[in-house]
Amino acid sequence: MRKYNAIALAAVLVLAASCCAITTDRVADFGTPYVLSSSTSKLAPYTSMTPVSIDGAKYWVLYYYSTADDASVYLHSYGKVVVADAGNGSITLNTDVLSKIYTLDYEYAWETNYIKPRKLSYSDLSTGVETAKLSLGTAQKNILSVRDSALSGTTDATLSDYFDSLVEMIDGADGMIATLDDLKSQEIDNARQSGSYFSTTGDVDSYLDYMTNYNATFTKCATFSEKYEAFSEKLTDRDIYSKLSSDETSVLQKVSSTGLGTDVFYSSTQYREAIIPEYDNFKRLESGQVNDSVENTLFRIAKANAVKAYDTDLKTNINNMFTEYKSSKAAYDQCGVSTKVRELNTTWSSVVSVMEMKAAPLTSEYEAAYLSIQQSKLKYNAIVDGMSSCGTTATPKAATTSSSMDLPILFLVAILAVYGFVQYRKWQKQKQEEEEGA
Repeated sequence: MRKYNAIALAAVLVLAASCCAITTDRVADFGTPYVLSSSTSKLAPYTSMTPVSIDGAKYWVLYYYSTADDASVYLHSYGKVVVADAGNGSITLNTDVLSKIYTLDYEYAWETNYIKPRKLSYSDLSTGVETAKLSLGTAQKNILSVRDSALSGTTDATLSDYFDSLVEMIDGADGMIATLDDLKSQEIDNARQSGSYFSTTGDVDSYLDYMTNYNATFTKCATFSEKYEAFSEKLTDRDIYSKLSSDETSVLQKVSSTGLGTDVFYSSTQYREAIIPEYDNFKRLESGQVNDSVENTLFRIAKANAVKAYDTDLKTNINNMFTEYKSSKAAYDQCGVSTKVRELNTTWSSVVSVMEMKAAPLTSEYEAAYLSIQQSKLKYNAIVDGMSSCGTTATPKAATTSSSMDLPILFLVAILAVYGFVQYRKWQKQKQEEEEGA
């Protein structure tokens, strides 16, 4: 039942919406009815310039937050309204669209609050990879220099194997440089390409691909760290140092202390026991968080629409008509609208049961109430028309969508009345003067 309520409600809202697409200067005003009056709004960072895109349709995302909050702090999805810019200017009720946008929003928050401050972003890693490769290249040159010096005049197989293994760990087929190249080309560059496409087009799927790639990226970072830790341990082998001169030992110690020249890589333990598990936990919680955000948005929009439609004038008109019907039933019977009155009573009763409910109604109940209010207006006006065409004295006032719509008409009537009165007084005075002259 709820599915059909949502479909019908969406159709009503689209028909009632503006015919032109929403632009940045209209987004905030359009979403205001769906938030608390004490809130202020700002476009989400990822839609600050262009809307996001899903299957070719464009959407703006707004954050609504207390004016006391720091606008720079990321806000939870509960404080957002998604606004469509697809030519109809309607608030989005499509759950598939909302789910995808809130997934984007949830993952954008994690990248903003967790990844970037810890220098785990693709941008940081890309720079770190290049710096580490340069440092490893320098380390290899120094190691080869020490090897040539240490093996000069000796055939110590232990020393030869030691230096060969160090070089292999740096520049072998499965060495650290090869691992960094693979990390950059297969994970970082591909992800950054998706991220760049998202920045240019707003394509949500591209951003989700970009975020998904972090899992493989962190795994490869952990693999690289394991290799570097093994290299560092081997680099400080005390048994080997005992066979080297002080100058040769000093060079190897400097290679060890210089490190990678970048702080973007964590230890393998941190990757395996903290970063990767935190990523897994973030993904595990994602579905629940997204579903909560979608449900909250649908509830907030459904409630706002129902409350706005359930206005005082409409309630007064319908209740007055019911009262009049009881005292003038014969007139309603004579005009053949009594059946319509009873139908309206059934429909209106379902509205009142929801809107006057002490406990908080469900989203589906607010959606159903909103549709019933629209039906009640149509039925009420049909009764008014029936009574008017019948020519009876019992003619209830026709319902309007908003009491403010009567004001221009009343103002015009008042002006015409004043103008008519002035003209009448001028005519009366002119006639009196003509009679006196005669």
